Amino acid sequence: MTDSRKTLLIADDEELIRDLLSDIFSEQYNIIACKDGAEAIKSFDEHRSTISAVITDLVMPKVSGDKVIQHIRTHSPSLPILIITGYERDTNTMSLQQDANIQVLQKPFRIDKLQSLLNDLLKR
Repeated sequence: MTDSRKTLLIADDEELIRDLLSDIFSEQYNIIACKDGAEAIKSFDEHRSTISAVITDLVMPKVSGDKVIQHIRTHSPSLPILIITGYERDTNTMSLQQDANIQVLQKPFRIDKLQSLLNDLLKR
């Protein structure tokens, strides 16, 4: 029997956040959890055809979240992306939000808000 669940790529350098997100969404989605931007790009390239959405931090070691997003957009222009960040909105995050398939959520965040934003992105 094949697994018909969608796949969610999660990229965050904070292990606690990464584990929390994996736990929250593991009943609904297959999870690919990445500890930095380089791992996120590698995992995206390996699983691109099965990934339904991405949740990523912006500030991560090796490769930043905005570089991860640029890479994803090169190959999957309409893939839903939810950015979670502890940094204030700046011109970079504001320009990313011009993309209808990207939402930005400030840390700390409420779980219900995170789930709602992801669901909204997946419905588009």
